[in-house]
Amino acid sequence: MPVSFAGGEWNSPITERGWWVTFGAAAAAVFFYGFVLRAMLPGVQPAGPAPSGPLRLGLTALAALAAVAAVAVSRSRLRPRGPAVAEPGQAPVRPAPSFQPLGMAALALAGVPAVCGFVLAIVTRGGLRDYVPFGAISLFVLVLEIGPRSFRYWQSLRAADPRALG
Repeated sequence: MPVSFAGGEWNSPITERGWWVTFGAAAAAVFFYGFVLRAMLPGVQPAGPAPSGPLRLGLTALAALAAVAAVAVSRSRLRPRGPAVAEPGQAPVRPAPSFQPLGMAALALAGVPAVCGFVLAIVTRGGLRDYVPFGAISLFVLVLEIGPRSFRYWQSLRAADPRALG
C-alpha cells in the first residue's frame, strides 16, 4: 500500500512488522556470533593476558566510533517529529522514506562492535572473553537506544495515519 507524505507517495516494501523483524535479526546476530565462537573455539584458554597490540586498539576504537555514530544517528534522525505526513490537525511524523534508510544505517552501525569483537576473538583465539564486551555494546545500543526510538516512531506514525502501516 502506498504511503502518502508531503511530496508524493512511496510504495514501502518494509512495514512496521518488517522493521521489527530486521531489528530482531540485528539483535539476534549479536548472540549468533557468540554461539559461533563457542562452537569454533571450544575450550580454548588463551595463555596469559590478552594481547594488547595495534589490532585490539584499532578494533576497540572502530567499535567505539561505530557505537557513538549509531547513537548519534538514532538521536538526531530517528525521531517521530519531522515533515508532516498527516492531515492538518494531526501530529507531524517523519515520513517512512526518511526514517527507514536512516534506521537501517543505525542498525548497521550498532552491529559493528559485535563484528569487531568477533574478529578479535578469532584472531587472538580469546573466545568469548574477547567477544562479550563488544557484543554487549552492540546489544545495549540496539536495545536501549534504537529499539525505544523505533517503537516511538511507529507508534506516532500509527497515531497520525493508521493507513500508512499497510
